[in-house]
Amino acid sequence: MFRLTLTPAWRLGLLVASLSLCLGLVSEAWLLQRQHRAEQAFWQNLPIDVLQRYRYLQAQHQQFSDEAVLIRHHFMSRPEPDERNRLLWLILSSLLIGGCTAAWAWRMLLRPLDELEEAAERMTSGDYGVRAREDALGELGRVQSAFNMLAGQLARLESERKELIASISHELRTPLTILQGRLHALCDGVLTGNAREHQRLLDQVLHLVRLVDDLNVIAQGQGQRLSLHQEELDLQIFLHDFIPIFAERAQALGMQIQCHTQSAYVLADVDRMRQVLTNLIENAMRYAASGGTLDIDMQVHDGRVEILVSDRGPGLPDWQDERVFGAFIRVDTSRNRHTGGAGLGLAVVRTLVELHGGQVFSRQREGGGAQFVISLPQLSH
Repeated sequence: MFRLTLTPAWRLGLLVASLSLCLGLVSEAWLLQRQHRAEQAFWQNLPIDVLQRYRYLQAQHQQFSDEAVLIRHHFMSRPEPDERNRLLWLILSSLLIGGCTAAWAWRMLLRPLDELEEAAERMTSGDYGVRAREDALGELGRVQSAFNMLAGQLARLESERKELIASISHELRTPLTILQGRLHALCDGVLTGNAREHQRLLDQVLHLVRLVDDLNVIAQGQGQRLSLHQEELDLQIFLHDFIPIFAERAQALGMQIQCHTQSAYVLADVDRMRQVLTNLIENAMRYAASGGTLDIDMQVHDGRVEILVSDRGPGLPDWQDERVFGAFIRVDTSRNRHTGGAGLGLAVVRTLVELHGGQVFSRQREGGGAQFVISLPQLSH
């Protein structure tokens, strides 16, 4: 499709030409009105005998004769010189004002729009660092600010996307490299295929399966494609049945789990809630085993049920309160994959809780340690 593109100079020229044309039409209409009034005044000012003589000349088609011209010249009123000068100054002033208006319009409207168009084209080409100058007034200035905010968010999302791809590649590469090396060693006869070696290989495969499952939960949850089988659930009964599963492991780590609950009903997928609590408890056991105590409490207020998972470990850095729920984020960056996990557990927690219509956030526990809070809508009974 043919597209006509005009430079700012051409646009300014067209704008000035349009203003001049409008001014010319207005001036022409004003002059015609003045001529019409002068014609009316001419007929009204003619004496009776001169009026009869002039009409006779018109009837004889002699309106352009010397006598007729003399009559019109004598009785026709003409604009005074001052009036003509005022008209001339009006035209010149209008042209000057029109030119200044066009220049202002180009500076305040056309130039910012051209810069926004150029910035948008650069952004579509992958340059997310481009920004528009925020020097316009009114609505256009707000458009410039909104554009810069959008560019900043896209730059942040692009950075997170690259980090996510790099993290996924790293997490997949490690177990695959181990599998590849040990399988080559088995094929070459360097290693002997026994139950212990098979278990090592199986552990790497299970790690890959868990990693892929977690990524699938996050992707489907963000795309609203993860189905939940929700039912009415009493969280008090659910927690009392579920928490003892971790008692033996907690005891082996030197931790004690304390659970304080009350009866409260929510609409939830039981299997997904088990996954949420499992990730939070394992996260606490991994990072806060030295704290000795893991508290799981419930609070009910304002139509919502809160589950609080609190540890007495080193706690979270202030900057980690929100970032901790991102994919492949580890609180302790010095930990490797075996001691710190893949960094997907809390991202899965946030995805599943939000699918239940709830919220999850972290904060510093009073007295030290970290506290994770799950807030879900309460069912009334």
